Amino acid sequence: MKSVFILLAVAFLAALVFMGLFMPGAEPKGAEEKAGKQGDVMKLNGIRLTQKKSNAKEMDLWAETAVIALDESRIDLEKFTIVSYSKEAGEVTLSAQKGVLINATNDITASGGTLVRDNTGRALMTDSFTWKNSAREIRTDDPVRVFGEGFTLRGKGLIARLDDEMVEILSGVNVAILPVKK
Repeated sequence: MKSVFILLAVAFLAALVFMGLFMPGAEPKGAEEKAGKQGDVMKLNGIRLTQKKSNAKEMDLWAETAVIALDESRIDLEKFTIVSYSKEAGEVTLSAQKGVLINATNDITASGGTLVRDNTGRALMTDSFTWKNSAREIRTDDPVRVFGEGFTLRGKGLIARLDDEMVEILSGVNVAILPVKK
């Protein structure tokens, strides 16, 4: 269960790194980047963002569309993938159809076929989740599936508290332990 916690923690911290759009070291990539104003927002199509620190890649973000409020209070993403790179957890990928980042609180909501996967093959699938930064908590009321080599865990609802290193499936827990192929 601790490995599931680490997967969740790294994935959501990677999503927070998305704020690199407004931090030094964030480098937009690609000739496809287009900006346009629509009322009180700025819309970017076909973006790729790489966050680096000390010349080492920390995060990549690809999004079909990013809509940024001109007051920079929120960023709405469509069809996005965030890949976090770290020595501790390796490569962790978060993909979803839609996402919202609230800049003042660093809270994130992702929805639509949300998938979090690490480089070992462990993964979390759910329709949506919310990251509450102040509580350092991940939460969903949707059905969840957590799987990796030798196990599949299903249930409805999930709470993960990073500071307590606690992951709780709220109801309907079903665990399948499978033979590990050597």
